[in-house]
Amino acid sequence: DEVTAMITLVPEFELHDTRNEIVFIVDRSGSMSGSKMDNVKEALQLFLRALPENCYFNIVGFGTSYQMLFNSSQRYDDATLITATQHVNLMSANLGGTELMNPLHAV
Repeated sequence: DEVTAMITLVPEFELHDTRNEIVFIVDRSGSMSGSKMDNVKEALQLFLRALPENCYFNIVGFGTSYQMLFNSSQRYDDATLITATQHVNLMSANLGGTELMNPLHAV
């Protein structure tokens, strides 16, 4: 006589909410003018619509200076998606040279 048994032990643990944050850093220097900026804007619109629910996000454009869409990352919802979409539509390659360190430090 053979006996086969299977036991599954599931540990109890508590998951803590984590804050997922996505920051898009966009080169808006003069060298990005024309079709390059058009491609960036198109890609950003796709990425914005694919963000996970309840994440936090921001968009930082850089050149000689940098501009942040929000002062700090905001929770992704319908209102912030509309704000970001409008911001992306108005983006251009108008921030001068290509200096990445300041926006990286700001993030």
